[in-house]
Amino acid sequence: MTRTTVALAVASLLLLSACAGAPAAESGDAGCARNHEAGRDYFPDKVSAQVSKQWQVEYRQNYKLLKVNAGPKTSLEQTDTAPRSYVLYQCGTPAPELTGELAGATAIRVPVRKAIDNPATLLGAFEVLAPEVLAGYGEFPGAETADKHLPRVNKRIMDKTAVGVGHGDKLDTERVLNLGPQVMFAASGDKARFDKLGQGGVGVVFYDPFNETPLGSAEAVKFLSLFTNGEAKATAHYTAVESRYRELTAKAGAAAAKPAVLVGINGHGRDFLAPQNDYLEPTLVRDAGGRTVFDLPGKALQRLPMETMIERGASAEFWFRPDFVGKGATVAKILEGEPRLSRITALTSGKGIDRADPRVYAAAGLVNPDKLLADLVSVLHPDLLPGHQLSFLRRIEAG
Repeated sequence: MTRTTVALAVASLLLLSACAGAPAAESGDAGCARNHEAGRDYFPDKVSAQVSKQWQVEYRQNYKLLKVNAGPKTSLEQTDTAPRSYVLYQCGTPAPELTGELAGATAIRVPVRKAIDNPATLLGAFEVLAPEVLAGYGEFPGAETADKHLPRVNKRIMDKTAVGVGHGDKLDTERVLNLGPQVMFAASGDKARFDKLGQGGVGVVFYDPFNETPLGSAEAVKFLSLFTNGEAKATAHYTAVESRYRELTAKAGAAAAKPAVLVGINGHGRDFLAPQNDYLEPTLVRDAGGRTVFDLPGKALQRLPMETMIERGASAEFWFRPDFVGKGATVAKILEGEPRLSRITALTSGKGIDRADPRVYAAAGLVNPDKLLADLVSVLHPDLLPGHQLSFLRRIEAG
């Protein structure tokens, strides 16, 4: 071995030794810190939950402490609604020890590069912030409507750079693990399945924008930004949405008439699912210058006897039925399934309103509630928005 060769070998060993103790960024990852600096604030752009009661975040130099509160049980398959904590630490810096108040928290390195939305309530937030991060989804809107509201996300689904993984009892845990995401967002689901994902290195984050008022649901874009470090972009989106939403609310609130609106889902003869006052749709109705038939405190869905719904809702001027399974349903089909609903004047007189595409409504409407509100204002007070074309809602045809 020549002297030159020996010198190069020694120099290489010294360089490796010097770098061994430093936390290094992943190769080619421009979002990671190159060298950790104690005391440095790694998150100059910050967000907070101004309306949402479901989550809070604290920024602590190189990590964010995210707390998600216990939510109401909204699904028969949901077996765990306990509050959770997540430590979102900047890549290229050391993860904090999960002791003391951090004990039991799930640690997730940010910005995440690969995530799954299960079932599909954050797709609108991915569209705004980081569609390239989406690797999988639980369910997806029809292609005929998705491209209008979610063009960048829709492209990933169409070219299969994001793939379906199922949801609920159809969740394919092996496919999720094979995709290798850093995080999976879940509205609800089976604890045993999610524990398996956690053991496989997937951080399962529980969050459901449907458990919010409209502006609270719009903060889903802020929630996702905590994982992508996209706080600045999220703030810009939310600020614009909030401004338009409040402007519409003021305009509708000045209307003299306050039409009565029946809000809820026909349970096909078994029961009626009525959203409580602080749920998304009743708040939309009030902000659109209407009043709900039922006054139910809370922010979940409440089961009522069909007879109660029919008796109270018979004279309602409109029926806004947020029905997950009612896409394309006509008045004739609805009455064929449940003849008693012929007593609901709003339905038979052509004033029944449904989601044009339930999945688009959930995926894109929740982060754009100003557009949901505009649709509803144009229905309840057409003179306030002349010429408005419905985007997320549809009138139930006689059919």
